[in-house]
Parts: sequence; structure tokens; C-alpha cells
Amino acid sequence: NVKLVLFLFILFTHQSYSKDNKTQCRVYNLHDYAKISDIEFFQIRFNKTKKWTKNLFKAYVNTTYNLAPQFKKRYNSKIFIHYKNGIICELKAKIRLNGDLRDHINIINGKIYSSMNIKLLDGHFNGIREFKLFLPETKKQNNEIFVSTFLREMGYLSPKTFNTKVRIFDENIDYLYQESPHRKEFLEKLNRKEGPILSLDESVGIGLAKIRNYEWIKEDNQKFIHSVNALTRLNLHFINIGDQNRWEESLVGTLDNYENIFFQKYDDFKTNYDLYNNLIISLGSEAHMTGGDPRFYYDTITENFEPIYNDGDSEILGITKKINYKIINKNIVKSSDLLRKKIKNIDIDKLKKELEKNNFNFSKKNLENTLIKISNRSNNIAKIQNPIEPANDLNYFPKIEKFLLTLNKTNFGYITYNIDKDTFLFCDKSRQDCFEKKLDFIKKQKVLRQNYLFNDKNYLFLGDNNIFNKKKNILDNSYTNLSKVFDKEFKIFSTYLNELKVDAKKKIIIFEPKKEDSRIVFYNGKIDEWKIFVKDRREITPRTYANLTGCVTFYKINFAYTKFKYEKSLCEDAFNFIQSNGIISYIFVSDAKYDALDFDFSNIKIKNVEITNSGNDCIDFSYGSYVIEKSDLNNCLDKGISLGEGSFLEARNLKIKNAEMGVASKDSSSSKLQNLDINNVTNCLAAYNKKKEFNGGKIEYSSLFCKYYKKKLLTDKYSEIIEINK
Repeated sequence: NVKLVLFLFILFTHQSYSKDNKTQCRVYNLHDYAKISDIEFFQIRFNKTKKWTKNLFKAYVNTTYNLAPQFKKRYNSKIFIHYKNGIICELKAKIRLNGDLRDHINIINGKIYSSMNIKLLDGHFNGIREFKLFLPETKKQNNEIFVSTFLREMGYLSPKTFNTKVRIFDENIDYLYQESPHRKEFLEKLNRKEGPILSLDESVGIGLAKIRNYEWIKEDNQKFIHSVNALTRLNLHFINIGDQNRWEESLVGTLDNYENIFFQKYDDFKTNYDLYNNLIISLGSEAHMTGGDPRFYYDTITENFEPIYNDGDSEILGITKKINYKIINKNIVKSSDLLRKKIKNIDIDKLKKELEKNNFNFSKKNLENTLIKISNRSNNIAKIQNPIEPANDLNYFPKIEKFLLTLNKTNFGYITYNIDKDTFLFCDKSRQDCFEKKLDFIKKQKVLRQNYLFNDKNYLFLGDNNIFNKKKNILDNSYTNLSKVFDKEFKIFSTYLNELKVDAKKKIIIFEPKKEDSRIVFYNGKIDEWKIFVKDRREITPRTYANLTGCVTFYKINFAYTKFKYEKSLCEDAFNFIQSNGIISYIFVSDAKYDALDFDFSNIKIKNVEITNSGNDCIDFSYGSYVIEKSDLNNCLDKGISLGEGSFLEARNLKIKNAEMGVASKDSSSSKLQNLDINNVTNCLAAYNKKKEFNGGKIEYSSLFCKYYKKKLLTDKYSEIIEINK
């Protein structure tokens, strides 16, 4: 009977698709209409429909509780994105069945459908190259849209989620779109630098962490070491949970009451973490806080974790479940007042518009009532008497020994890593039966995802070999070795204390790096009318150190008429600005071996900038909005100004001399330029597409004077350069 049903299902299943008005849709002006609300529907066409449907039906009739891995192979397909104006974007994709439980497969109108994981191969949708389409009932539909959107508006890491129609087998079916939270595009859209994303590895039934975006290390051992440190610390968390057999129950926060140990040096991370846990409980999303559901982003600058929202199963829009007071500690209780203030200050009209963009129309009155409900639930948390005391110590050595005893009963060995020697220790059954190996980067990636097989034996990665060192607390591990040297209106962290001079009265900072690995980070505050000078006399230093590309890094800084000067930088960037904003009065950089200035995820106005001799780009802008009022850039080996990754630049009075390109706008970036004097370049202006997750570039310019060039304007088919006010 099953075979007969399967035969009839496949026989009468067909699909058609439009062949008109198709494009890859990577042109710059796609931004003019590529909003979620402009989408009419997604359409999916499987290259081999019968194989897809046969696999889906076998998974549906299978008797196992969970969807078995053998049903999750990928199938070559095409995605057609139909816009309301008639444009259709065609993209190649690989699609697989998605979900843990059987509710991710369902019969709708007599046909079988499922949740799907989609990887785009030759382009992107809204800057995203991997996403999921969920059957709405598996995610509580509008509840999930509200929670994910609300968390993003509150500044937390949460995947974009919206309602959409998907046409499969000539039927339009309701689906819930959700971007993958495990890729760099997700992080970059939320203004984070690419870094490790971790979760529990559930594939072998033994609780250890894995790096989900293991490809991020590429062939960079600094990124690998950061990944090892993050994974080692999180392994202690999972080993601790496993020791108590608490995989199926909600934890006391995503780190199970050990946040005081995990968050050090940077107080704002700890504060935001407490607020996040309070908010998750107030939303009724504590299903996200079970052992296997949390995801974590590891910030390699501060070496701290940020939680990533995943699968909260909230019903906040309806009858909300009671608060589970057993999972609330004193830190969560203390955060209630601040959380309620943040909820009160949220821009309701903006939140309503964001929900509408995600195809969820929610009246302002209902939205106000929902926010009041969340605030009231947080207020109830504040009234808890005798909450759990946060742990201030984790005696993890007995727990590790117990974990190894459990491991001995399996066919798994374990691996640890020696950072100093760049070697791995493979051990069977006991620490006496071990051998040492070096691994290439392909194998290092396998180690990070807990997928290393050697001589027909599986090995699990515990992390840093100091995990067994009772004289060293592995949770204190720091790869950057940055120490706080100044803590007033802003913080300064430095690798060496004696290389920095701060005159608070005159507002002058002098940094004189002497050691090869000397670096400095300005963090989280306002730098108001200070002058910062760097006197670098080193003959050698690594291009990057501990994944810090700047000799001097500004992270989450608000500038007010600040001035800078740097001579002879040997780092990837002389100055690197990340998640910063404000006004810079003047910057001078000379003799930078690579980039002079690098701006990421920032919103900054520069009144005057002078750069002489840069071994790469004089100025590199990414992921942000920028203004230059005046510039004089001379001898930029690559580009005078490079604008990329969805940035906007408004600039005037630009003087650029001796460069490969004057100004380049690429990868969904746009610039408006006035009064340009460009001299002795290969290309005066260039706009093009480089990365698959972006569209082309755009430049609008007026008053361009360019001489001694090979080609004045360089564009590709995805981009445009427009002269205005001819």
C-alpha cells in the first residue's frame, strides 16, 4: 500500500515555472524594489523531482521519532524569486529536508511538503546565501516573527524571520522564512565581525561544543587559535551540564548560572547577557535555553560570548506559559529594572514597521499591549524572593575526569591542542596511550566540527591541552593578552602597560609600541576632543596579531572632534574603526605598509584626512555610512578610497594622486562624490561586483578632474557610474 501511494504521489506530482523576465538580479538598482514586502512568492524547481518526492515520502512514513540523517541529503534545484513588479530572480541552489522532528513534514491539499534548508550557489537573496523555509506550525508562526524581530530591535543576535508564499508543485503554500544564523552574512548584517559560532554537537550523543562555521578559519592559524579558546571554554559548560544530566531541561540562562566566570574584563557583555536571559524568560522563550538549543557568537576582540537566539517556542502573542522561577538567578533579577526601561524606550512605530516588513501586520494597540505584557513579566521576575546565587567557581577537573570515564566506554578517543607547538595530541582510552600529530587546515576544520576520523576511530576535540592543567584556570585563557590600562569616559586595553602615556588634563594619548606583538584597543565610550599620536619605531611586527588587524583599534567608540596621527605602521591597518560613530576632525597617516585606515560597521564623518604612502588602500570603508569633507591621499598602492559591503559614502573635495584606482564602489555600495581631483591612476572611478552575497556598486559624481589615467570609468554589468549636474 505504501509503495502504491508513493507511486501515485510521484506520478501526479509535476512542476512548472515561468521562463519570462528572468535575471540573476545582482544589478545595483535591485535595491529599489528588493524588499521583502515586494516579493510575491518564492518558487522551487527540483532538478530531479521524483527523487526529491520519493525521499520525502520515505521520511514521512519512517517510524523513527526524529528525522533520520539519511533523509537529509541535498538535491540540486533552482529558486525563482517572483517580485510584484514582474521581475523574477533565478538562482541555483542545493536543498535538503530540514528539522529534527516529524512535524517538519506534512500533507497539505493532498500533497507532501516539508521544512527545507536552502543553500544558494550562484548569488544571494537580500545578502543571504543560506536560509530555511519552515512549515509555519513548527515555529509558532507569528510568535516567532515577533520574538526574532523584537530581539533584533533590542540589539541582540537573532535571525531575520518573515512570512512568505512558496510555490512548489504548482501550489502556493504558506512558509516561514528564516536566515541561517551560522554564516558570516548573518553576523555582518548585525554589525559583528566574522568570528566563531558555536553550539552543542548532538550528532554523537556526547556533549561537546563544535564550531558551526568552521570554514571561517580559512588558512589563518590566529583564527584557529581563537576558535580553540572559544571551544575549550564552552566544552567546560557542556561537560558540566552532562555531569548533571540536564540536557532536556531549561538551564539557568544559556550558560547555566556560570556567567560570572565566563564574562571577564568587559562588563557590558555581562550586563547584556543578563538582560538577554531576562528578556528570553519574559518572552516565554526559555525552550531556547535547554542544553542543545543555544548558539553562541565569540567576539575575538573582547574574547567574550554573545548568545544567538534559536528556537524559543514562544507563545507571547496568545496565552503565555507561566514563568519558570526555578531557572532565575540573582543576576537575572537585578537586570529587570534596566530591561523595563529599555522596553519603555523602544520606538514602537519603528518596531511596527519592521514587523510589517516581515509580512506580519500587527496593530499598534496590540503591539503596545504585548510590550506591556513582556514588561510585566519582567517585573514579576524582579519580585522573586531568594533567587539562585550565581556560581563564582567551576571546579571542572572532576567533571572532566568523569567525562573521560564515560568516553572510555565508547569507541571515541579525544584530542587536545598545543598552541605553542601547533600540534595535536590524540589519546585513546587513557592519557598514557597517546601520539602527537601536526594537521593541515582542512583537518583542523574537521577537528573544530567534531568530525575527525583517524585509523577508523572517531576522535572528539576537548580543546587547549591546558584543560588538564590544575595550576591554570583555562577559563582565564586570553589569546590577545590585552589588559585594561585606562578606565574613565572610555576604556583602553593594551598588550603592554609601559607603552602608553595618557594625559587626561590635556587630552593627549601617546602610544609608542616597541614589542612585535604590541597592540592597543580603545573600547566602549566617548573620545571627546582628544589627540591620539602613535610613534611606531618597530622594524618588525606581524601583519595581524590575534586576529586584530589594526595596530590601534577603536571598538564601540563615539568620537567628538578627535584628532589622530600615525607614522610608519606595519600592521594590516594603522587605525581600525569598528562599530564606532561620530566626528573626526583630522587624521594623518604616513608610511603604512598596508591599509592606512579601515572602517567597519561604523557611521563616521571625517572633516580632513591626509595620507602619504600606503602599501594597499589608503582608506577602506565597509558596512556603514561615511562622510569625508576633505582629503589629500598620495601614493596609495591599490585604491585611494575603497567602498564595499553595502556601505554609503558622501565625499567632497577629494584629492587623490598615484593610485591603482581613485575611488572604487563595489558590492552593494553607493557613493556620492563632488569636486574630485584625481591624478596618475589606472582607473579614476570604478564600480563593480566582487562577492556573490552582494549586488553591484554605484557612483554618482560631479566636477571630476582626472588626468594621466588608462581608463576613466570602469564598470561591470551589475554596476553603474552616473555623472550628475552635467
